[in-house]
Amino acid sequence: MKRTIGLDLSLSGTGICIMEDFDIIFQQLISTSPLKEKTGKMINKKGKEVEETVVVEFDDMRRIYYIRSQILKAIADHIPIHYGAIEGPALGVQDKTTSIHTLGKLAGVVEYLLKFELEIPYYLVSPSTLKKHTTGRGIGKKEMMLKEVYKKYGLDFNDNNLCDAFCLCTTLLPTGFDPSLIKIRRPELKLRRK
Repeated sequence: MKRTIGLDLSLSGTGICIMEDFDIIFQQLISTSPLKEKTGKMINKKGKEVEETVVVEFDDMRRIYYIRSQILKAIADHIPIHYGAIEGPALGVQDKTTSIHTLGKLAGVVEYLLKFELEIPYYLVSPSTLKKHTTGRGIGKKEMMLKEVYKKYGLDFNDNNLCDAFCLCTTLLPTGFDPSLIKIRRPELKLRRK
């Protein structure tokens, strides 16, 4: 049995999917939106004891470290991983939470983790190659990927990052495999069959 990991890297929501042969055994969305952490009871200026909540914002390096640690935990819980696929950056695409420079840092940290620390062989898959593999066309919106995965595999993902991570795993399966072989091994995974 071979275990594979698909990683859709993003600073706001990294998708992870781990498969064992044709079975989905793990999926996780790593969100780095602001976290609320309770700091416990504090004494305010009036001398009263109050419960204080602090919102922690992630700067770029904290996000990268947090994403790396979550990927490492997922892999450690599912050893051995035999192969990986990482979606390469969509060059020229930016939004307010990302930059090519920062995504490059994240990709470098994750590639270093896989190659040198964990010795997991991996492939970089360009976004257009991933779309072509999944939909038959190298262009299209993320909603198209969700729709095609539902039609092809009967899987209803509620997040495009998790969908992309799953599709990355399928790039590591034998060419021409029967889509009906894909199984959801663990019922707690929030996937629905059509």
